[in-house]
Amino acid sequence: VILGCFEGPGGRDPRHTPWPGMDVHSGLDLLKTLWSAGVYEQVDGIDVSAYRDGGPLEIITTHGTRVVWGSAPEEWKAGEPSVEERVQRLKKLIETSGRIDGGQKRIEIHRARVEIDRTGDD
Repeated sequence: VILGCFEGPGGRDPRHTPWPGMDVHSGLDLLKTLWSAGVYEQVDGIDVSAYRDGGPLEIITTHGTRVVWGSAPEEWKAGEPSVEERVQRLKKLIETSGRIDGGQKRIEIHRARVEIDRTGDD
């Protein structure tokens, strides 16, 4: 599931018309990357709502948590780890915790180091 799309389907018959805007395409590309890497099982969707303004893509997990992925796989930004490094981070989280979110409500894997957002934790 792709959430937070800026534009709806285009054309008279959306079944035969490519979806306008790059947000959906970037979300689908991330899903493809996660599928190919074998870390898709805990993915419920991709939130692309911040994409239009240059913000990160976020993985929504089957646990209702979020993993901030960062830029789309085909749009690497300076300062972000490579796609391969981010995939390895997900695999390491699965290896150590059994979950792509590391058991956290929100985790960021798109920076120099993995960051856990504990805002609002009791």
